[in-house]
Amino acid sequence: MTRRKCLGCRRQLTEPSSRGGRPQRFCSERCRSRWRRFGEALARGRDQRDQRLETTGEERYRLRSQAYTVASTARRMAAVLDEEEKHEDWRQPAWDRPRPGRPATYTAAALELLDAAR
Repeated sequence: MTRRKCLGCRRQLTEPSSRGGRPQRFCSERCRSRWRRFGEALARGRDQRDQRLETTGEERYRLRSQAYTVASTARRMAAVLDEEEKHEDWRQPAWDRPRPGRPATYTAAALELLDAAR
């Protein structure tokens, strides 16, 4: 019969009794406690890693969706600018002085882009 080693300190365990029973796994209560604390520390580390991965994934998703929002707003702004450039009397009165009411489309597009970037 092969002799077993203690899971805590790797020392040889005493021979099992001839009466049977459960095989001995630890040489002392100290080794049993050390093994339990080691297992708990491993589980705690695994839980923390899983939490970090989950948080990182959520953050990555949030940043990606914000980047798509900014990109789509920038595309809309570029389309507005291209459309305004076709007109001969191209000016932006909203930049000259503040006016009550709705701002020019270029200003509205720029404000929308800035809001999306924030």
